[in-house]
Amino acid sequence: MFKKLNNISITYKLSGIITILIIVSMLFVGVFTYTNNKEAIISRTFEQLTSVRFEKTQRLENFLNTKILELGQFASTSDAVSIFDCMIYNDTAEPNSVNIEEFNRFIGNYLRMQGHVNKFLIYSSKGVFSICPFELETSFTPLVIDELNLTIQNQITNNETIISDLIINENGEAVFYILTALKCDKDGIYIGFEIPSSEINNIMLEDNPYNGLGASGEVYLAGSDKLMRSQSRFVENSVLNIIVPNPVLESNQSEMSGTNMLLDYRNVRVLSSYGTIYWGSNKWMIFAEIDYEEALVPVYAFRDSIIFLGLLGTLMFTAVVMILIITITKPVAKLKKAADEISDGNYNVNIPVKNNDEIGQLSFTFNQMAQKIDEQKKKLDHDRLNRVQEMIDWQENERQRLSRELHDGIGQLLLSVKMRVGRIKGKTPNDDGIIEDTKNIIQQTVSDIRDISNNLMPSVLTEFGLKKGIENLCNEIVINHNIETKIVSSIDELNNTRTSTYLYRIVQEATTNSIKHAKASKIIITLHQIENIIKLTIEDNGIGFDTEKNKNTKSNGLRNIRERVKLLNGNCSISSKKNTGTIINIEIPIQS
Repeated sequence: MFKKLNNISITYKLSGIITILIIVSMLFVGVFTYTNNKEAIISRTFEQLTSVRFEKTQRLENFLNTKILELGQFASTSDAVSIFDCMIYNDTAEPNSVNIEEFNRFIGNYLRMQGHVNKFLIYSSKGVFSICPFELETSFTPLVIDELNLTIQNQITNNETIISDLIINENGEAVFYILTALKCDKDGIYIGFEIPSSEINNIMLEDNPYNGLGASGEVYLAGSDKLMRSQSRFVENSVLNIIVPNPVLESNQSEMSGTNMLLDYRNVRVLSSYGTIYWGSNKWMIFAEIDYEEALVPVYAFRDSIIFLGLLGTLMFTAVVMILIITITKPVAKLKKAADEISDGNYNVNIPVKNNDEIGQLSFTFNQMAQKIDEQKKKLDHDRLNRVQEMIDWQENERQRLSRELHDGIGQLLLSVKMRVGRIKGKTPNDDGIIEDTKNIIQQTVSDIRDISNNLMPSVLTEFGLKKGIENLCNEIVINHNIETKIVSSIDELNNTRTSTYLYRIVQEATTNSIKHAKASKIIITLHQIENIIKLTIEDNGIGFDTEKNKNTKSNGLRNIRERVKLLNGNCSISSKKNTGTIINIEIPIQS
């Protein structure tokens, strides 16, 4: 993996690293901001729920205290005592003996105006009796509710006011009872109200979405038996029917209040603010709750905004970073490109220096280095060309010398020997055959020496010019190798012997390659002068070769051609492909 990373450019490395750092930073800031915002929203929601809970608790307590106060006022008046004096001063008297007309006049009218009670109750040793003043009943009727009787029995000895838990009455309705002692000379007589649970629901249950509870919030009551004491917003007939599986209700602490996130009776995760309400001798719990998902809607919206802005910011930062990195690394890329050109042999490179920073200084130093390398290369090339030229000129001079010595020296001696052998012909009978064979050998030797001399330095080149020399070379190719040759030339001879000799040797090398390596059957040589340029083209129909793969070939023939062209300050291009033949194009400036 690390080896693969080493092959990645510094631009991509820096871009990747900085992009990762930006993403990590965005994630850190986003998570930190999201977490803080979430905690703030939850904390604010808890505060809002607690505020609603306090308000509901206050209203509920005010309602209960108002009822207790009203009932206490009834029980303290002399009119109330006078209405029930038959029971007070006659132990055998029952509520049926109460003056109903007087009762309705004084108490019934008042209760009808209040509108918060179902019935009026009176309790004595005879039991519990009730009357509904709204129906203008003519007498009290016995009220037989075991839970109410049990509540009265448990509280009558210690309390002046008796408050019951919610109880299902004889009509199947959830109600609660408030009774207070009648202020008279006789103990054990209580008067009271039967109040429907709807009065509690009117306080606790609200559907107004602007009350701070939203679409899923509600406030409800639960008793120590975990049964609801108020109507649920989501479940009908929930009073004393729905169990609230709340861990708060399982605690044995007498005073409990706080906030928590838990599952409510619907098994839905909610944010809950809870507290204790003492309802007479009963302990109720009040819960103000809102669904967790609704409470966190602003958080989710904020999260989506963070994600969107984070992605947008990452893209923008990444784009800016990419531009900066490309701007910074562009000179480095230019340096690399220039180094590649130098490695390919092009030393005439120059990098523009725009800034005086580290990269600018490096570019300036690189330019100086490239200039020095170019100067050294030119000097070395010049020295090498001089040496090559000296060597080639020396070779040509040696060829001329050997050619002259072979032609003028050994050749003349052999001719002299041939002539002398001819003079002694016929001296003896057996000499004629031997002498004839000797003459043939000498003649063949003279012919071979003439060929060698001509190859070393063809006389036709010096006597008749370049065109004639190339034509003789082509004729020898036709005779010796049976290869079709064709020469097209507008130049007969050149004034510069050195140029003529080099061009002749180039044609000689090229045709030798076509014969030996290309296996050509046809060679075309074109020689023209256009203005001050000599253009030479050698083309064959041989097997060809891949110029890219053989670009740096060490073939002596091609190398000699290129070196001779370079010595003449010319240009050489070789074009070839597999099975398509080879074309050598040479351009030489005319030299004096």
